[in-house]
Amino acid sequence: MKQEVKKQETRKFRFDRLITAVFVLSMAAYLFTSIMLKAYNVSLLAQNRSNENQIVQLKAEVDSITMEVKELSDYNRVMQIIDGSSMGNVNTQVISILD
Repeated sequence: MKQEVKKQETRKFRFDRLITAVFVLSMAAYLFTSIMLKAYNVSLLAQNRSNENQIVQLKAEVDSITMEVKELSDYNRVMQIIDGSSMGNVNTQVISILD
C-alpha cells in the first residue's frame, strides 16, 4: 500500500485583501469622524447663539443701569434734594484739611 503524502498548502499573502480591508476601515473612520464633527459643529453653533443672546441682554442691562446712574447723578436733581431737606449749601459744613 502506498502511503499518501499530504502536501501542506502554504497560504499566499494577498495584497488585494489587505488593501480592501484598509480601504473599508478608512471609509468607516471617515464617515464616523465626519458625522461626529458635524454634530459637534451644530452644538457649538447653538452654544454660540446662546452666548450672543446673553451678551445682547447684558449690554441692554448695562445701558439701562448707565442711564439710571446718569439720572441719579444729575446736578440739578442733587440740588433739588439738598434744597428740599435741611442740608443747605453752606460752606461752614465743609472742612478742608491742608498739609
